[in-house]
Amino acid sequence: MKSIARQFSLQAAQLTRDLRHRGLIQTALRKYEAVRNASKAAFQDWEAARQAASEIKSEAINHLDRHSLSS
Repeated sequence: MKSIARQFSLQAAQLTRDLRHRGLIQTALRKYEAVRNASKAAFQDWEAARQAASEIKSEAINHLDRHSLSS
């Protein structure tokens, strides 16, 4: 098991020095943040929409017995 952990540590150290890899990660994060921000902007009050979705989810989970998959 120690050899696997050592191999992981060596590979992690190697990747952290890889500037191309770091650039790819940073690009991916910027793209994610841009899409996330655009999605948030689609809602005038995204926090209220998030709260409403949470309440709907809780209601559905708490009453699964009322939801039948058969017709």
